[in-house]
Amino acid sequence: MLHIHPNARTTPAARAEIARSTEPSGTIAKRYGISTETVRKCRKRGAADCLDRSARPHQLPRGDSDPLLARGR
Repeated sequence: MLHIHPNARTTPAARAEIARSTEPSGTIAKRYGISTETVRKCRKRGAADCLDRSARPHQLPRGDSDPLLARGR
């Protein structure tokens, strides 16, 4: 289960409401204290894709890809 980040301005339920809303982006942005760009992103993703996602990268960088390590330092 993912936890909501302490600094998150919207919850999954709020993002779903934003995605379903027909109000102007500026009105919704002011209501939730977010940018109009964030409102547009929520609407583009749709109400079904409003769940929190992990910020963990899909792949972690390999340790031997550092050029300094390759030279033996």
